[in-house]
Amino acid sequence: AGHATIAAALDEPYAEVPTGMNFAAALLLARARRYLLHCAAVADENGGVWLLAGDSHAGKTTTALGLARAGWTLLADDHLILGRAGGAWVVEGWPRTPHVDAGWTAGRLTGQLVTLSPANAPALRRGAHPLCSVLLPHVAPLATRSGITRASHADALAMVVRQTAWSLLDPVAARTALGDLAEATQVAAYA
Repeated sequence: AGHATIAAALDEPYAEVPTGMNFAAALLLARARRYLLHCAAVADENGGVWLLAGDSHAGKTTTALGLARAGWTLLADDHLILGRAGGAWVVEGWPRTPHVDAGWTAGRLTGQLVTLSPANAPALRRGAHPLCSVLLPHVAPLATRSGITRASHADALAMVVRQTAWSLLDPVAARTALGDLAEATQVAAYA
């Protein structure tokens, strides 16, 4: 029901404009009890959304794209919105073209990020979908295979808070935001 005007100095480096816009969007969304998270999200065959929360280079995009390649549906690879709809926690993608390691398609790491062409990127599902689990990916470069174990709700909350710190900077929204994130992360959690 409200609006905001956000201005960006065009003489600043371009890289700062998206960061500033994300920051402003996160603050505005938090006032509406919706949270911009630096996370990926995929939907399983039943439509339940798995939120992939991790720091930069933790493997969010790689895991999300790998699951999409295996038949899951990609909602977002880098940013999403977490909010409520009808009393349930839902996830909505914040669309962008995925950025992955240049060796992703060949199954080897190069350390160089590239933007997938639309022809090589899975289609993103639009709309809000119910949250069912939190996955905390972690890259283990010397591992020979992937594994999954249960994670605590505290670990899930800690990582989700790290990925939405912007929402906690606003003293008006911070207390509510922390309570909402704690409630949302009471779903099954895995690492």
